[in-house]
Amino acid sequence: MGMGLGLWYNPQADKDYDLQHITHDQWLRDRRNAQELGISSETQWFIANTRNIDLIRLAATMEGMVRIRDHFKYISVQIYVERGIVELLNRICLVLERRNFSKSDPLIIDNLRTNESIEITLALLRMHLTSNLPVLLKEISESDPTSVRDHHLAEIVRQGRKTATKSSAVTDP
Repeated sequence: MGMGLGLWYNPQADKDYDLQHITHDQWLRDRRNAQELGISSETQWFIANTRNIDLIRLAATMEGMVRIRDHFKYISVQIYVERGIVELLNRICLVLERRNFSKSDPLIIDNLRTNESIEITLALLRMHLTSNLPVLLKEISESDPTSVRDHHLAEIVRQGRKTATKSSAVTDP
């Protein structure tokens, strides 16, 4: 069975992008798409120089982008966030509602920064958010940001972006 609608969502710009018949990583490999989404030049360079789809997707979420995919039996959402989780979840709900995603299908939300996942319906998530009920995704303490183990591939992305910065410094006049 194929995949349903895929989206990249930039919450800062409040703009989402359709991916029809293409994967999230394939879509990002087109620099025009990555640039329009709001991906930095360092991360674009990193994406262009890796074939690992998990690293590509993680790199985009580490820049604040949200990955959404309808798998027909469930909807997956991947984020990478330390603070502001409630505000981000409210924005994601609006996107899902605007795009007419099912309110009753399971919604699996993975916070790649905190290594947490929840399974909840869109209707129940909306009810939790409007009623100020906990959503079971924690935020990172500002006083102890290392208290929660980061995604196991995050350091590879950071190093790749540093390499991109050094490469552009060498090639720029």
